[in-house]
Amino acid sequence: MVIAPQTDIFLLKVPLTLDNKNQITFANKQAQFDYFNSLPKLEMDNATYVRKDNRIYFDGKFDDLINFNYVMYQNESYSNKWFYAFITNMRYENNQTTSIEIATDVFQTWQFDITFKESFVEREMLAVSEDVPGANLLPESLETGEYKVGGTAEFDNLEPVWCLAYLGDTILGNPIGNGGYIANGMAQSVTFVICTTIDSYNTLMGSLNIDESSSYERGLFKRRHRPGVSRTAKTERKLRRRLGFKRGAHVARQIADACRLCNDRYR
Repeated sequence: MVIAPQTDIFLLKVPLTLDNKNQITFANKQAQFDYFNSLPKLEMDNATYVRKDNRIYFDGKFDDLINFNYVMYQNESYSNKWFYAFITNMRYENNQTTSIEIATDVFQTWQFDITFKESFVEREMLAVSEDVPGANLLPESLETGEYKVGGTAEFDNLEPVWCLAYLGDTILGNPIGNGGYIANGMAQSVTFVICTTIDSYNTLMGSLNIDESSSYERGLFKRRHRPGVSRTAKTERKLRRRLGFKRGAHVARQIADACRLCNDRYR
């Protein structure tokens, strides 16, 4: 049996990206279709069957299509379902034909077929008007288990120490680890930076502001000077050894144990 080509293809410009960091939800399939159909588009009717995650040969000049980043298509001879896909590559074939490689947008294609099981939502979008302190606080009701102490340490004869919690991937142009580390069997995403003098602290904060990294700062706490007691080189070496500081500059990274110690002792 011969099936006449009846596939409809729309090339679109959409505010979505292949990494799926952001998506759009709709009340129903019709609302979804109406939204995508309202976007800037090029249409091709009566095309041959489009296979999932494959290649489309679209009637159009390469230069006229290059700014489109998305496809929706319907193989009308087989079903009335619309499939949604990202454009991953385009290639010139001839003056009237461009080949387009696609990757299915699984969320848009199947969002009305998803069955959500019992889940825990870590983060959720919030309207700007509702973004006020204390809004939308709900008990998690998650058992955290028994608290365990991984180790303790006591230090004397310390001069002021400033500890900065930092969330960036780089600091002062230098990469920080591989996006996190493990301490006490738990994943850590915050890096803690130690300053042992007010000059080093001011230098660090000034450099971060110039480097536009101040938005990654998440907390600062200080251990105050003990009157009548001065720091010795021996005590400083002991501090760095116990907390895992690096030698050299005034500023050094520390592991999560140091975070706990600073939080408990340096306030």
